[in-house]
Amino acid sequence: MVKTLKIAVILSLPAGVAYAAFGDVVSSFPHPRGTGTAGLCWDGAYLWFAGQPSSVFLRTNTTGSIVSSFNIGGTYTFIKGLTFDGAYLWNSDAHPTQSIYYYQLTTTGSLVNWFGTGSFGPGVTWESPYLWCGPAKFTTAGSFVGSFKAPFRLATDLGWYGHKLWVGGPGNRMYNVTTTGSVVASFPVPDGGEAAGTTFDGQYLWLINDTNNWVYQVDIDVVGTNPGSFGKIKGLYR
Repeated sequence: MVKTLKIAVILSLPAGVAYAAFGDVVSSFPHPRGTGTAGLCWDGAYLWFAGQPSSVFLRTNTTGSIVSSFNIGGTYTFIKGLTFDGAYLWNSDAHPTQSIYYYQLTTTGSLVNWFGTGSFGPGVTWESPYLWCGPAKFTTAGSFVGSFKAPFRLATDLGWYGHKLWVGGPGNRMYNVTTTGSVVASFPVPDGGEAAGTTFDGQYLWLINDTNNWVYQVDIDVVGTNPGSFGKIKGLYR
């Protein structure tokens, strides 16, 4: 006679720890300067903010404490997008009466390179070795690579993850859009506002609510663990 051994496994979590789900807020903090920022990116360790209409760039930790900053001067006052290419920052300057220009900067504010695209879109994000400028892809020298028909106007900053773009869109929602123009997922912007800056840190999506000027770290259902955070415990057990 063969006996079946049954084992009950009980998982005990610390008090107050909850499973995070797609679109849930993991953490948040008020904008480090209070208001005015549109561009947001992640450099592997810190968040970067670039402002509109100010020309100040801020580097902060993940709780919003400012680590460093620089000012590129009053000439570039319509910054809408920001990304990091592994070595340099890229920001867009979308003056309402001119074409959109993209600037490559050192992390201390020195200009390295720039190019103009016309009017593809003010949002920027990095897909090595290319730069997405709205729904169009460019080389770092400004050569056009390709584009797609977006499901709506990609007017806010962009985030890149999993061969797809994250962008704020209609109905005060964040949308995950393929590079062929299909929407595959969305969730409401936390606290009901409009999204501005967007970036992906390798596990979580970060966004700026342009209505209440808060910054949110959001679960987008990426399996993994983040030291010091229980927001993705579910990823270990499914």
